[in-house]
Amino acid sequence: MDGLTVLFIPYSTLKTLDEVLTEYIHNNNLPERWILVGHGDYITANRQLNSYEPGFYMPISSKTINKYNPLRVILGHIHKPSEYGKVFYPGSPCGLDITETGKRKFILYDTRSDILSRKSIQTSVIYIIETVLTFPVESEMDLLRNKIDHMIEKWSLTEEELNRVKMRLKVLGFTRNLPNIKEFLIKYLKEKRVTLNDSDGLDLSSVLVIKDIDEDRISIFDKVKEKVESLDLQNFGSSKDKVLDKTMEIIFGE
Repeated sequence: MDGLTVLFIPYSTLKTLDEVLTEYIHNNNLPERWILVGHGDYITANRQLNSYEPGFYMPISSKTINKYNPLRVILGHIHKPSEYGKVFYPGSPCGLDITETGKRKFILYDTRSDILSRKSIQTSVIYIIETVLTFPVESEMDLLRNKIDHMIEKWSLTEEELNRVKMRLKVLGFTRNLPNIKEFLIKYLKEKRVTLNDSDGLDLSSVLVIKDIDEDRISIFDKVKEKVESLDLQNFGSSKDKVLDKTMEIIFGE
């Protein structure tokens, strides 16, 4: 197609993609422009294993890819949409459960320009998993409201897409009143037309309740929180919420 050869390699229980590809190229001339389409694991330390099929599945290595130099390698098997250099996983076209989050997409490949793009699929459900941090301060509900608003805005969904969301929300941190948090979040998410996925959709199991709060500790935390929020932590491999969560453990912990 347009001077491009597409090599499809079917699944084999006895061989790796490396072996099948090497064997094929040994017996055939290697085309100038070609892509590989298969169903297996790209061996890289950065890729998460497929939770549905543990272990490696007909793997292909970067060494083999670099040796034979296809324009693209497009693979199935991994359910999460991913890309590693010239290796692409379209991901599952419809989330099988809550762990397969976000809008689902398929790959569109232009054989002339070697441009690869992703196109959204209209699915009946858009699964989302989120985590928010709560603080034991007077303005706790206002802070949670702002976090929820920012979280929904970050999804970049239309009003129609928002109606198809099923979310699992985990709350971390410390609070003065756990029932109030639960009541507020259920009510506010309903106002925002976000549906919780199931009975476990709102997870408050990690929130610690402070019964006898020390106002001096609150004051210390407010100052630390202000300082942390002014920092740029992108180059330190952590998020502000993680730092604040650990800060609360130190300040409010027994």
